[in-house]
Amino acid sequence: MARRKSELRRKIERPLMRWVGQALAALCRALPMRSAQRIGDFWGWVAFVTVPKRQRLADRNLAAVFGDRLTPAERKRIRYFATRGLCKTMLELFRLPAMTERDFEEVLSFENPEVVTEALALGKGAIIITPHYGNWELMATALTRLGLDLHVVARDSHDPQTAQLINESRESVGMTVIERDDVRAMMRVIRSGGVLGILPDQRAKSGGIWLDFMGRLASTFTGPATFAIRTGMPVIPCFGRRTDDDRIIVTAHEPLEMPDTGDREADIIAGTQLVNDVLGREIMKRPAQWLWLHDRWREPPADVARQWAERS
Repeated sequence: MARRKSELRRKIERPLMRWVGQALAALCRALPMRSAQRIGDFWGWVAFVTVPKRQRLADRNLAAVFGDRLTPAERKRIRYFATRGLCKTMLELFRLPAMTERDFEEVLSFENPEVVTEALALGKGAIIITPHYGNWELMATALTRLGLDLHVVARDSHDPQTAQLINESRESVGMTVIERDDVRAMMRVIRSGGVLGILPDQRAKSGGIWLDFMGRLASTFTGPATFAIRTGMPVIPCFGRRTDDDRIIVTAHEPLEMPDTGDREADIIAGTQLVNDVLGREIMKRPAQWLWLHDRWREPPADVARQWAERS
């Protein structure tokens, strides 16, 4: 069982992280984008060498998914790129309010925006799904730059001031942030034919279903498939890949074909598996892009594990 942080530690860490976040945000907004990214490289290196617990978790995740297809050296390279990418993503997010048109043109491009615009032309809105891959914040920014009224579902930081700093950065480029538990707000977007952005790749602590994710059982959010099957909204996978020179290349996949058998419960399960499959394939194609440091897989209940073993 994971150890909980003491209340004293929380009281010390939260204001410290708030101060660090505010200082980094101010610094990044005052510097050119490339300088902010170099700061992210430095903090990524610091995180890589000073947080071994997370690196061990990431290494176990990679080894469990890829087995002997990756050597220890290859896993280390992936972990290093992913850790640096996470830190750069946060600093790039902080810099959004200060970004100029030239900044966007230098670091952000959308390969096939017509996939999204053609789906929206159907008049049903859309659900955009993406994992914590590359820079998901700039990927969402690329969508707002198409003129989309994008509502993103996010879990707020435990510290209100840090959450405000992050959400103000998102809102500065036209996103509207919806707290992850605010289902009513999501339904308002869906009923109005809007665009809802969801990152369904993390572990569902409650309300999820156990499905295959990159060859392992994982508790999975059903939201995208549930909304799509109930409303007919298209589900469009999008990815914001980070290149070696820190450009973000956004690509969209064709909308997923959600099942429609008349058995809603079975359709939601099958549709959620489709979501896992499309995200998992892209992650396995470019594993250094994903957030392997997350505790995505936990031990499933005994009956679920037994059924999985019997099917395998």
